[in-house]
Formats: sequence, structure tokens, C-alpha cells
Amino acid sequence: MNAMGKILVLLNLVFALLTGAFLLMAYTGRTDWQDEAKNREGIARVSTADAEELGKTAVRALAAERKARSDLDKQILTSKDTENRLHRQIQEALGALEQAKTQLNQATLNAKASQEEAARRHDEVKMLGKVIQDREGTIAELQKESSTYRQELLDAKEKARVAVDRAKSALDQVRELTRKIHQIQTEGGGGGAMVADAKSKQSPNYENPPQADVKGSILKVVRDDPRLVEISIGSDHGVRKDNTLEVYRLRPKAEYLGRLLVVDVHHHSAIGRMIRTPGARPPVLRVGDEVASRIQ
Repeated sequence: MNAMGKILVLLNLVFALLTGAFLLMAYTGRTDWQDEAKNREGIARVSTADAEELGKTAVRALAAERKARSDLDKQILTSKDTENRLHRQIQEALGALEQAKTQLNQATLNAKASQEEAARRHDEVKMLGKVIQDREGTIAELQKESSTYRQELLDAKEKARVAVDRAKSALDQVRELTRKIHQIQTEGGGGGAMVADAKSKQSPNYENPPQADVKGSILKVVRDDPRLVEISIGSDHGVRKDNTLEVYRLRPKAEYLGRLLVVDVHHHSAIGRMIRTPGARPPVLRVGDEVASRIQ
């Protein structure tokens, strides 16, 4: 039995008690049983009408209660769906929030890395600027030194030219003196010996320059025989065996070293031996010393 049925039973009981009480009062207070019966009948009809009306009211109340419960169940179902939908939306929002947090963290890391890279690049730029500034200073110093060295080189070349001119003049003087000695000896009866000496390949007076004007340098000095050297010019340059070449040095000071006799010739090089001058100390030859058909 539901609550509405219990209410109806309770109401019926109350009306029954009220009816009994009225009947008892009428029985004790009146002597006219017929009137009393009529009164009771009227009361009963009224009670019955009230009971019927109360029953109708109860039925309406029960219908309203059922409708309210049905509406409530519908609202509960609707609320449940709404709750589920909201729950899904909340979960989706939480997932999006978590993803946004991850992206924000990644963006923060990227921004930090970019800042560190920018700072590193800035430091590199500063360092490169300092390096460039230092290099510019070094270049300026080197240019200054280069100007100094260039001037020193020009001075050295001028000194070398003067020294070569002096050596050439001295050589010319030697040749002139040799010619005069040869002339004197010829006039004095010793001409045959001087001519023979001039034709000897080991004579200091022997001179047989190449037909072409050639110029080269010493590539190698033989250790066991310092008078024997390899030079940088050969048959392709016009050098032939038994040619003579003048040997001289420009640095550290210009000096004439002597005469070289070619003893073997190759295409791009040749072998020569210094002609010894009697009574003179043989020169110390070095790699890089100059050789030429004539000193100009």
C-alpha cells in the first residue's frame, strides 16, 4: 500500500469516528428517534458526500503525485543525460587543458632554447667583432711592417744593384788586366803559354758562355765535393757542355763568387764545377746562389 492509500484509510477512520460520535450524542441527547435517524441519515449522506469528495480529491492528488513522479523521473533522466554530457565536456576540456599545458611547456622550452641560442649568437657576434677588430689591428700592423719591408727590399735591391755594378766593374777590370797581361806576355815571347792557358777548361781565364743569355740558380751542392753543383737551367735553355757561367750572390750582400764550368747537361738542369783560381780560397757555394751567362 502506497502513501495515498494510507491517507485514504486514515481519513475514512476519522470520518467513521466522527460519525459514531455524532450518533452517540444524538442518542443520548434526544428522545426523538425518528428525527435522530433522519439527522443521522443526513449526516451520513453528508459524510458520504464528503468521503466521496475526499476520495476524488485523493484520486486527483494521487494522479498529480504520479504525474509529478513521472515528471521527476523524466527530469532525473534528463539531468542524468545532461550530467553525462557535462561530464564528457569536462573530460574533453581537461584533455584540451592538459594538451594546452604540454604545448605551453614545449613552447616555454623552445622559447628558453631560443633565448639561449640568441644569447650564444650574441656572444659569438661580440667575440667575432673583437676578433675582427684584433685582425684589423694586426692587418694595419702588417701593412705597416710590409711597407717597412718593402722599403727595405727596395733599399736592398738598390744596394744589390750597386754591388753588382761594382762586381761587374771589377770583373771588367780583371778582364782588362788579364788582356793587358796577355798582351804583355805575348809581346814578351810568352804568348803561346797564355793562349794555351786560356784554352784550358780548368784555367780561371777560360770563358765559354752560352750563346743565349741565360740565368738560373744553384739547386744542390754535392756534400762530398762542394765545388760540384746542380743548377736550374739545362739544354732547353741553351746551356751546353763546356759552357761557363758566372756565379754570384745577392743576399745578405752582393758578391761575385767565381766561374762555373758545365760538365753535364740535362733538359731542365745541368751539373757544373767551379773553376779553381790558383792562390785564392775557394768560395762556399749555397743553394739559391745565382748563375748567369754574364753579369749585367
